[in-house]
Amino acid sequence: MSSTALSAIRLANTRAVIGALDAHGGMSRAQLCTATGLSRTTTHAILRELMDDGVVIEGPATPLGGPGRPERRLRLDPGAGVVMGIELGRSQAAAVVLNWSGVVLWSSTTAVDDPLDWDASVAILMELVGRATAPPRAGTNKLRHALVGLPGLMPSSPHHVGTDERDRRIADVRSRLTESLGVPVGVTGNTRLAAVAEFRGRGLAQETLIYCHLSRGVGAAIVLGGHLLRGATNSAGEFGHMRTTDDGPPCHCGSHGCLETLVGTDRVLAQARDVRPDLQDFDDLCRRTATDPALRRLAEDTARTLGRAVGNMCNIINPEHVVLGGDLVRLTDDWDVLVAAGLDDTALGQVQEGMSLSTSLHGRQAASHGAGLLALDHILGRANLLESDGSHDPTHH
Repeated sequence: MSSTALSAIRLANTRAVIGALDAHGGMSRAQLCTATGLSRTTTHAILRELMDDGVVIEGPATPLGGPGRPERRLRLDPGAGVVMGIELGRSQAAAVVLNWSGVVLWSSTTAVDDPLDWDASVAILMELVGRATAPPRAGTNKLRHALVGLPGLMPSSPHHVGTDERDRRIADVRSRLTESLGVPVGVTGNTRLAAVAEFRGRGLAQETLIYCHLSRGVGAAIVLGGHLLRGATNSAGEFGHMRTTDDGPPCHCGSHGCLETLVGTDRVLAQARDVRPDLQDFDDLCRRTATDPALRRLAEDTARTLGRAVGNMCNIINPEHVVLGGDLVRLTDDWDVLVAAGLDDTALGQVQEGMSLSTSLHGRQAASHGAGLLALDHILGRANLLESDGSHDPTHH
C-alpha cells in the first residue's frame, strides 16, 4: 500500500476517534474502540498523538463501582485548537475564527475595491488572514484547518484538471493560504458556504432552503431536504444567469440580459448615479435610499425584478425557506418585503403556503461563518451538507 493511502487511512482513523469524543463526551479507551470499530493498538496510538498534541485530555481515574481497575475518561479539550473560515468575494474579504465548540473568537470583513485585480484582492485577503492569526486573537490555540470560499463556478468533478483562469486562481489562493497558515486549506463556492451558515443557524435538518446571494454577482445555493444540491456538473443554483430580457446589458458569461446584469450592485449603483450623480459608492446609496424618493423607487423596481426571478425558482424547488443575502440586502430596511412583492407576481399560491422569506442571519459574515463550520466538521469527522449525500465537493479537501 502506498504512503499516500496509508496517510489517508490514518487521517480517517484520527477523525473517527475525534468524532466519537465529540459526539459522546468523556469516554474510556475501551468505549472508544467499540464506538470507532478500531483495534486497541490503533486507538491507543492515535490517542497518544492527540494527547501529545494537546487535542485530547485525560481525566483522573474513576472507580468502576465493582471489580476491575479504575478507568480514565478521555475528552476533547475545547481550547486545544481553532479553525478558520475565509471568503474572498467580488466585493469583500472576510474571515472568522471558531473554537472547537463553534464559538466565534474573532471575525472581520474588508472591502475589495476592484474584483478584476486578482493580485490586489488576494493581497487584501492575506492581510486580513494575518490579522486573524496575530496574537493574542487566536491565543495559544493551534489552527487545525481552514476553508475558503470563492465566487463563481467550482470545478465540475473531483477529477477535473483545468488550466483556465478559474483553476489558476483556485490553486493560487489555496497555495498562498496553505503556506501562510501552515495547515490544509480547502476551497469551495462562497454562496454554498453562506447557505450552510443560514441552514445551520436556523436549526434546520431535513428542510429545503434557497439562499440567494445578491452582490456584484448574483447566485443561489439550494439545500434540498437537508442535502446541498450541486447538479450533474457542480453548477446548480446559477440563477443569476437566467436570461430575463432579450435586449438587456451584456454579461460576462457571454450572453446578455442575465438577471445579474439587471440587479447586481454595480448595475444598481450605475442606475442610481443617473439620477443622483453625486453618489460616492454603494454604501452612500444605501444611506440615502430611505430619504430619497427617486432612489427608493429604484430599490423597489430592482427588488421586484429580483423577486420575480426568485418566484420562478420557487415554483421549481418549492422550498420551505428563502433567504436573501449579500450587499443588495442593505439597500433598504424592508428589502424582504419589497422582494416579496415581485415573488407574488410569479410564485404560485400553493408554493408560497408555509414558505418563509427572510434576510440573512449572518449578514456579510455568512460565507466565512459557513466555511468555519465546515472546517470544524472536517476536523471532528462530522457529516455536513457538502458530504451528507455520500459525495464530496471537488475542491473541499
